[in-house]
Amino acid sequence: MSLIDRLQSPLLKIAAVAQHAAPLVARLVVGQGFVITGYGKLNNIPKVTTFFSELGIPAPGFHAYFIGALECFGGAALIFGLATRAFSLLLTCTMIVAMMTADRAGLLQSLRFGGDKAIDVTPVPFLLPLLFLIAFGAGAISIDRFFGKRGN
Repeated sequence: MSLIDRLQSPLLKIAAVAQHAAPLVARLVVGQGFVITGYGKLNNIPKVTTFFSELGIPAPGFHAYFIGALECFGGAALIFGLATRAFSLLLTCTMIVAMMTADRAGLLQSLRFGGDKAIDVTPVPFLLPLLFLIAFGAGAISIDRFFGKRGN
């Protein structure tokens, strides 16, 4: 066995474990973040409705309940790996809307050429793992995989 093979073998074993752990960690971290924010919204609907109204979001009362429920229950679904791609896509849409409304000033400042800041927009840390989950699915340690939905 060559030196390269001896060095490569343990790295390939670590990569195999990481391949299963990465979607699990992404789901747990992002899912708990959404459960917390969604639960907060659902427990403060009047404040969220007022905020959505100030942002110009149509039907702010309906959307306060809808987004709160989507974040809370969608986050829980992500934690368990249930309908991962579907919930990741829905939650990605909410993050894009948040970037275009609530975090618009930060987004525009981050996108300016010659700006001195990297992207400083709150939804970005949620958005990137969601895009990962849309692309690669829930992984091996998930309800989706248990029920045979290999792609989810």
